[in-house]
Amino acid sequence: MLWPEKLWMISGFWCFGAIPPFFFAFAFQRALNSYFEPPLDEQYVDRMSPVPPVTETFVDLTDSLSGSSVTATVKEVERGLQEDDSTLSLITWNIDGLDLSNLQERARGVCSYIALYSPDVVFLQEVVPPYLNYLQKRAVSYTIIPGNTEAYFTAIMLKKSRVRVLKHEITPFPTTSMMRNLLEVHATVSGNELCFMTSHLESTKTHAEERLNQLKLVLKKMSEMPASTTVIFGGDTNLRDKEVNCRKLFIYIKHYYLSLFL
Repeated sequence: MLWPEKLWMISGFWCFGAIPPFFFAFAFQRALNSYFEPPLDEQYVDRMSPVPPVTETFVDLTDSLSGSSVTATVKEVERGLQEDDSTLSLITWNIDGLDLSNLQERARGVCSYIALYSPDVVFLQEVVPPYLNYLQKRAVSYTIIPGNTEAYFTAIMLKKSRVRVLKHEITPFPTTSMMRNLLEVHATVSGNELCFMTSHLESTKTHAEERLNQLKLVLKKMSEMPASTTVIFGGDTNLRDKEVNCRKLFIYIKHYYLSLFL
């Protein structure tokens, strides 16, 4: 079948909208390098200069700076920051907050990579309250919107200098047994209307049917957006190959693709 121009599939992200793929900048090589490189250790983070290069947005990672000095540093950096309105950078990451070992060190590691790549938008899954508190304290150049505040949940981080948040919405999955939901944030970037969506679909092989039902709800929500809004969905879908390739799901997706033009 011919895929409608209104749908874009970018590096695992489902996208509905009128903005073409070149709008989105994904640093594939940097992402691959960071995956295979050893994680940044805490001693390295502690040696980081409190005033970073002006080409990066600063996220404080250390305990040595006060909140006021962090805010001042961010403002100083952002004054010299030249944003490229033709691109949008985005990271999606399951940060495995359910693993309770070395929480402080691993939270600092999350902030390290956000500081390193300075993405415009970050989708996080398996966030736990200590991680959320740490991010809210340290990532002062981002608006952070959580999908919940108890147990574990998703969150979306949006760079204040690039993204203007309009509203957000949380849609619970009605039959989940794992507290899963869909988090969406409506915003504008360089005058473009966007809706950012993230979710952590039901886990494990035995919950395949529930996982597909959740994906269908996501696709339905995407298709209901106004034609002027580009929708980007990314997250931890837990989808298996056979689930994505199944004929039933293909027919369902095709139905919503075609409904955009009827």
